[in-house]
Formats: sequence, C-alpha cells, structure tokens
Amino acid sequence: MNYQSVIVTYNRKDKLIEALNSLLNQKVPPIRIILIDNHSTDGTEKKLKETGLLRHPKIVYIQMPQNYGGSGGFYHGIEEAMKYTDFDFLSLSDDDAIYKPDFFELISKYQQAHPNIKAFSGTVQYEDGTIQIDHRRRILDDRWYRQDDIPITEYHQNFEVDLLSFVGCVISRGLIEKIGLPEKDYFIYYDDT
Repeated sequence: MNYQSVIVTYNRKDKLIEALNSLLNQKVPPIRIILIDNHSTDGTEKKLKETGLLRHPKIVYIQMPQNYGGSGGFYHGIEEAMKYTDFDFLSLSDDDAIYKPDFFELISKYQQAHPNIKAFSGTVQYEDGTIQIDHRRRILDDRWYRQDDIPITEYHQNFEVDLLSFVGCVISRGLIEKIGLPEKDYFIYYDDT
C-alpha cells in the first residue's frame, strides 16, 4: 500500500511524539506524514526539534496561524496531502492515535484482496485495550439520519460501516478527489462524521 498520513495536533506534544513514532515504525511505513500543528501553545515545535522529528525526512510540519479545530486541521492537512501525486491512500488521525506496528500491513493486505473498497478503518481502543465503539457507526434511518454504534460483538471480524471518525481511517486518493475536502467549519463536534 502506497500511502501518506495526516496527523492534526493541538497541545498534546508527548502523545504526538508517540503517535509519530508509531507511524514511522510501521511494518509498512507511510511515504510521508503531513503534520498539522493547530497553533499549539505547549511547546510542541520545541519538543519536535529536541527529539529530532522536526528534521525527519518523512515529516512535513505545518504550523497553522490559529487553531482551526479538528475539521479545519484535517481540511488543511488533506488539502496539503493532495498536492502530492505519489500516493494512492491517505490515513488520518489525531495526535493521540497510536498505531500497532502491523496496522498498515493488515490494511494493505485487506485492500489488495478487496480492490473495489476505497476506505478502511481499524478498531479504536482505549489505552487499556477496551474497544471504543463510538468511532464506527451505522445509519439506521436515512430520513432522520438516526445512527447507532457498531455492536461490540461484530469487532471479532471485518464489517462494513456507514460512518467513521478520522481516527485510523485510510481513504483512497480517488475517493477524496470525488467527494472533496471535509467541511472545515465544524471546529470540533461531528467534525469527522
């Protein structure tokens, strides 16, 4: 899988370092990481310099002039990512998303076996391993846009979703070109649904 990643961060420098390293240490690593710093005030840039990550050749660091919130950060990150033509898929995550080392290897294998599927996601877990089910949902009623979380009983196998958060999703370049950039004005709530 030929992919690049977008991470949006705001004032979580320690988690960000862990998140970046989890991407850089993948069995199938990204070709590039677009890091959108949503105008952090906690010394994020300094921490990135101290760890050497700011000089890493795969990291494109963009410090925003203000905090654009989740959707605004992803809007700008995806916009920047789409300037590159050397990728087929784009992963999206926040600064506290820590990937298991084989995450993209597994996504890649599934994508190769199912080339008609254009978006993938993994299971989101809390630090204690508990599955966070509110990141993957199904629409129950199109008319009223009623939705529900995927039942935890389905998480032992692959399943289809209607709605997913930006945490750990992988979307094809072609699909992004078709549907466009996220709505940037949501700021936080429902910004990635």
